[in-house]
Amino acid sequence: MTASERAPIASNTLPVLGVGITYMSELDSIINPGLVDYIEIEPQTLWMYKSGRYSMPQELIDHINQLSQHKLIHSVGLPVGGTFRGDTEQLNLLIRNINDFKAPWASEHLGFNATSAFHTGFFLPPAQTEQGIKLAVNSINFLQNQLPVPFAVETGVNYLKPVKGHLPDGEFIARIITEADCGLLLDIHNLYANELNGRQSIAEFLKQVPLERVWEVHLAGGFEMDGFYLDAHSGAMPERLIEIAHEVVSQLPNLKAITYELLASYIPVIGLDKVENEMGKIRKIWESRLSSTGDTLTIKRDKKYPVALPDQSLCEWEENLGALAIGKHIGGAAIAIDPAIPLVQKLIQEFRASMLVTVYRLTSRFLMLTLGVDVFKSILNEFWKIYPPKQFASEEALNFSAYLKDLDLKVPNLAKILEFEECTLLTLLDNETRIVTFDHDPFPLLRSLSEGTLSTMDRQKGCYEIELTGDVDNGEFSQLLAGNYAVNH
Repeated sequence: MTASERAPIASNTLPVLGVGITYMSELDSIINPGLVDYIEIEPQTLWMYKSGRYSMPQELIDHINQLSQHKLIHSVGLPVGGTFRGDTEQLNLLIRNINDFKAPWASEHLGFNATSAFHTGFFLPPAQTEQGIKLAVNSINFLQNQLPVPFAVETGVNYLKPVKGHLPDGEFIARIITEADCGLLLDIHNLYANELNGRQSIAEFLKQVPLERVWEVHLAGGFEMDGFYLDAHSGAMPERLIEIAHEVVSQLPNLKAITYELLASYIPVIGLDKVENEMGKIRKIWESRLSSTGDTLTIKRDKKYPVALPDQSLCEWEENLGALAIGKHIGGAAIAIDPAIPLVQKLIQEFRASMLVTVYRLTSRFLMLTLGVDVFKSILNEFWKIYPPKQFASEEALNFSAYLKDLDLKVPNLAKILEFEECTLLTLLDNETRIVTFDHDPFPLLRSLSEGTLSTMDRQKGCYEIELTGDVDNGEFSQLLAGNYAVNH
């Protein structure tokens, strides 16, 4: 069903959802009524990507739909703050996922993650100018004309210092959501980080935005690094943030949901008990909201929003900031001296490294164990210089495969370990059977690497084959591969 085929919908028909959490399979055991009222799905993190095509396994859709909670869609791949809108294939699957999960609304970030030449691997802030407002409104209108449900924009984190001539954060977002006639996803942790890092205070921000447009709130934890406070989604919320959230939520007349954001990589660190504890704190915040659930906004789904061609005058901002973020030198750009640039570069590199280590777990461990951690880091640093970031970890990993093959490192067994993991990845992507041959028994080495060690056993010579099928997680490889080949981010 397309947007034009749906009946008009007013925002007072949006359900009051309550307290939710970002979905990941590691949380399945605690997604229970009473603790979690809904789950927020970041669809791109669950997609498979190969050769320009996106998909989400039907088994995963069915599994998520078996959960009794409502589902929300929070896109992380089609931001509305840049001149590059993303591809039609991604938008089409996003629309299908909204319908798959019967999401009552969808949201996306105000920022950009790509230029005309490359992907940045990170959400970067838009230019907060009059032209920036027009561009964002145009992008939002384009999405609102396509999506089958109401749309909300998330307030972003911005590590840059305020730029002379740019609008204040609150005024910028207020102008956008008012002119685009959309909802606001108020990420209070992002505002908290912005204030700590020297941008607009939360109090000033809230004075400038129309609070009646806030449908959803995000909360999370973070930490300090290199003199900045990071929006890291790392676990426990700061006590001051909790106090601020209670105060802010009590001012939101149309609030429908509060989402706790957490990255899967932090779950083993903090434990599920801590996650449950944080959800309890958010429940108390939710209970401090205004008692009225009335809604003064009406968003008609039969309305068509004006869409123009992207404004090319903002390309210089995006090209310069994007290039600096991925480590390129840009002479003469004022933004180049911002103290946040090295931080953003570091965050992008760490995120890219985490994707590679996740997808090519055995290859990465083998390189570190045989060549040393410092050499492995040097290999990654040279890789970053040649290959720009990719949105999906599968793309990043396949580029790294090509890079390692070109290096032709004379390290025994490296080529076969890399071939095994590359074939595993490709089979996960396309379900085609592949066979990897070895002239020694591969199991002692693969098992030891899966445990983080390097086998010193003499391996039996012979002709060995490993058959990789669409059902990779079976038989002897279930212990080697389970939970370690997340091919998206």
